Amino acid sequence: MDNNPQVALSSDGERFRQSKYLSRFGVFALSLGCSVGWGSFVMPGTTFLPIAGPLGTLLGMIIGALLMILIGANYRYMMGRCRSAGGAYSFAKMAFGLDHGFLNAWFLLITYVAVLWANATAATIFVRALFGSSLQFVHLYTIAGFDIYLGEALVPIALIVVFGLICMLKKQIAGWLQIGFASLLVIGILVCFIGCLANGNNAVNAFTPAFSSSSSPAAQIISIVVLAPWAFVGFESVSHSSEEFKFEKKRFIPIMAIAIIVSSALYSMLAIIATTAIPDGYASWQEYIADLGSLEGRAMRPTFFAAENAMGSAGLWMLGLGALGGILTGIIGNFIASSRLLFVMAEDQMLPKVFARTNRYGTPYVALSFLIIISLVIPFLGNTAIGWIVDVTTIGATIAYGYCSATVLKFAIEEKKKLFILTGIAGIVLSIGFAFAFLVPNLLPISAMSDESYLILVIWSILGIVYFQYLFKKDDKRALGKSMVVWLALIVIMFLVSLLWMYRSSSTATARASAEISDYYERMIEEAGTGVWTKEQDLAAIEYTAKVNSNVNRTLLINGLVQLLLMTVALLAIFRIHAVQNKRERTLEMERYAAEQRNKAKSAFLSNMSHDIRTPMNAISGYTTLARSEDNIPDKVREYLDKIEVSNKQLLSLVNDILDMSRIESGKMELDPVDGDIARATQEIHEMFLSQMTAKSIDFRLDLFDVTDPVVRFDKNRYVRILLNLISNAYKFTPEGGKVFLNLRQIKKEDKNVTFEVRVKDTGIGMSEDFLKRIFNEFERERSKTINAIQGTGLGMSITKNFVDLMGGEITVNSKLGLGSEFTITLTFPMAEKDTSSLVEVKEDEKHGFSGCKVLLVDDNPINREIAHLILDAHGFIVEEAENGKDALIIIRDSVPGEYSAILMDVMMPIMNGYEATRAIRELKDPLLANIPIIAMTANAFSEDIEEAKNAGMNAHLAKPIDVEKLIATLTRFIQ
Repeated sequence: MDNNPQVALSSDGERFRQSKYLSRFGVFALSLGCSVGWGSFVMPGTTFLPIAGPLGTLLGMIIGALLMILIGANYRYMMGRCRSAGGAYSFAKMAFGLDHGFLNAWFLLITYVAVLWANATAATIFVRALFGSSLQFVHLYTIAGFDIYLGEALVPIALIVVFGLICMLKKQIAGWLQIGFASLLVIGILVCFIGCLANGNNAVNAFTPAFSSSSSPAAQIISIVVLAPWAFVGFESVSHSSEEFKFEKKRFIPIMAIAIIVSSALYSMLAIIATTAIPDGYASWQEYIADLGSLEGRAMRPTFFAAENAMGSAGLWMLGLGALGGILTGIIGNFIASSRLLFVMAEDQMLPKVFARTNRYGTPYVALSFLIIISLVIPFLGNTAIGWIVDVTTIGATIAYGYCSATVLKFAIEEKKKLFILTGIAGIVLSIGFAFAFLVPNLLPISAMSDESYLILVIWSILGIVYFQYLFKKDDKRALGKSMVVWLALIVIMFLVSLLWMYRSSSTATARASAEISDYYERMIEEAGTGVWTKEQDLAAIEYTAKVNSNVNRTLLINGLVQLLLMTVALLAIFRIHAVQNKRERTLEMERYAAEQRNKAKSAFLSNMSHDIRTPMNAISGYTTLARSEDNIPDKVREYLDKIEVSNKQLLSLVNDILDMSRIESGKMELDPVDGDIARATQEIHEMFLSQMTAKSIDFRLDLFDVTDPVVRFDKNRYVRILLNLISNAYKFTPEGGKVFLNLRQIKKEDKNVTFEVRVKDTGIGMSEDFLKRIFNEFERERSKTINAIQGTGLGMSITKNFVDLMGGEITVNSKLGLGSEFTITLTFPMAEKDTSSLVEVKEDEKHGFSGCKVLLVDDNPINREIAHLILDAHGFIVEEAENGKDALIIIRDSVPGEYSAILMDVMMPIMNGYEATRAIRELKDPLLANIPIIAMTANAFSEDIEEAKNAGMNAHLAKPIDVEKLIATLTRFIQ
């Protein structure tokens, strides 16, 4: 088995490479081995045949297998969506949150551990079936009628330690052993099945009668079907090892289906084997099975009795080897499943972090050590007591199936996948049906859980709530407590189960009392013979009956007190969780209020900072533009002016970066999609950088591939900003003589959506592997001797990533030091609804002249007015000035309609600001004056400033420093 790498946690918490070791045969063996354990060799006599007969068992197993394949399809769907291990725990966490994940994991844990313990303690039964009493030395005690011997206990202890260590230290060997033991299981049962049909003393009449006499055939078949969660739980446990598959997860479906079908066949074979031989004195398998309780020796185990009867000692040993294979596959498989679940829970801080420690093979050795240690006590409890816990596994399995199906339904609805919507609904319905069949007594011919199992289920649920309270109190990240419905539902379930336990225990106590009284009177009648009872005998009978009734009442009282105590503990835990939740919500509310105040203060500061910085920048940019327009400027002075302009733009870029990050952090960043030509926007960026690249001797190429639908609805400004950030980086980090490539490719068109791939590649200095992990973090900059001199805030890549995420796209980067970098962006946009001809932008040669056009320039800063006046005058405008909004209102009110073509309005001004002045102008009675174009020309550049300008009635918004091209283009749009 190879060691393909996969990420895992090391002992110090760092991420490293984990090996994949599970082949297709390994996954099949895990699925099969966790399904067909020791219980399958015992249950034909204790469960299958008594309630359904051979034909009912066969039909029930087939139907149950088909239903499990349906649920298995749900698991495959979720394994494809969820990359991490953890099975239904990870699915529930992913779809509904950590609360649901914890609830799922809590019951999965007892499921896997109970099956592990059941197979370990079954080794004692295996020894007794094959070796009799040879290891029954040093009798310790008896639990629930099961005798505990030290000699027999040493066998399961040895199996737990040996195979636990193999799983811990050599998981590849564990995988090979699982395949070998699963093969032994299949071969042992198959050989004995063929031998028993050929040589059994009842083989001809094995299906006579075909059904049990306990109820109708349909009810008997259903009773076997509802055992499916218990019988086929093995395929589910494999989902916890999905990260360790050596093949694609989509191939899990056929493996899972084959494992379930083979499991169903093995169960059916064992049930039929048990009917092929009957001891002397019995007319049919039905009489034999009904009298198992009075038999001793090999006859107590119908499958082993039949194998020995048909094939002699060879058959006994062959079936014994098959049973050994079932035991060992169950031990290995459930060690693997439960340890992976503990590992994933520890990663999510649902368990102490120590459980997430792994060795160099990626095996969670601490989790496995813990499982080995707690399992060493189990052989001293006996198989009967462990059987009470095993009953609970069915509930754990149905919860897992239900959650998996619910997650499938949720995601299938979102993705509109009709087939999986149906499988999700079917899985939920089946899970509810399975749970009711086991929880509700006397619902079907199969008996519900034992009295002790009900109590264990209640106790385990309460322990879960108490432990959740502990986690909830320590939850600094506030990941828990978001779904109180989970815990309220659990309380309801516990009340229901506790009532069922009271009902069952009361019924058992009453039935026992009735039997004792009946036996007493039978003995009294036998003693009296044909004589008449004496008064003393009557008094003794009354006294005995009263004593039995007193014992019943005492039992009911104790059970009631136990129920009251358990429910009190559960309610206290729930109330504690609720109190912590209320406290947390109050704290969150206070923190939210404080954060809002901080954001307001921060926004005010950034707004003022932006305004105050942009105002002098406007002067620098304006005077630089005016100076460069003068004639006979010396080349050296023109060079100085160019450098001033570049520095000013760099400063403006830094200010914009800070403002963008502020908006992103506050969640106020929103897209402004419009219909536009993405190919033209890309070409414009290429043209913008071309002269700079040429000056640095960089070969800057643009290629458009298969762009047949360029007109889409997208946020052009943010798209351009993405390319600006990437290309400016390529320019900065590519030395003279290098190359920079800009590619735009249309890769898909589907349902009126067009997907594009944008690549920016350079032959520059590249990036280190360490920096690549942090490139999209805020304020991150590569630092080395080569690039220490490069300027920047370290915000560009973070902003780029956020813009791509806002657009629903993906961005990836490949880079190596000395070999350059390549950024790849995938974006999907809806096709434009407008005609493409309406999207052609105004070109310079299409602008009409402005000679004679009169505009009103409103600004309280004389330098800003001077700069704007000179720029407008150079383009032929007649300019009149106003120092504040009130003066502007008076000028417009007293003007002749049509005298002014437009108003350029500052916002922050004394006496009357730009918004107030705009609203007042819009309220003028003369419609020509009221509808004059008003363009905000301000240093307030936040998105909310643009929105406020629009709400005030302004037609457009231009941010300072003034971009002359944008100013003239905007005036062209509004001046007719």
